[in-house]
Amino acid sequence: MPLTCWCNLNAFVNSKPVSYGGFYSGESPFYIQPFGIGSGHFSIIKILEKGGCSLDQLNAEAPFKENPKEQLYLNIDFWYARPGTKKYTHSPPQPHYFDFTNDVMVADF
Repeated sequence: MPLTCWCNLNAFVNSKPVSYGGFYSGESPFYIQPFGIGSGHFSIIKILEKGGCSLDQLNAEAPFKENPKEQLYLNIDFWYARPGTKKYTHSPPQPHYFDFTNDVMVADF
């Protein structure tokens, strides 16, 4: 049975909301066929640019930040439904932040 999937990154750069657009802002679905796989990616650099920052800027500021979660935070929301239905299944929120000091994405559970 095929699935229609949506996602919203709920991105925050320097604690301000940023819209990635398209699938990653819940604006358009992604369709998965039976036995198919979905793979996608998003760009941290694009998120930072949309937030008015650069990677170099946040790397330079990172050692002086008391709370690294303020620089780049993602609370990823993913949901899906069978085509033609309104019964959506939501996955649990997936909170993450990027630690610019250590150059790593961290799950914030």
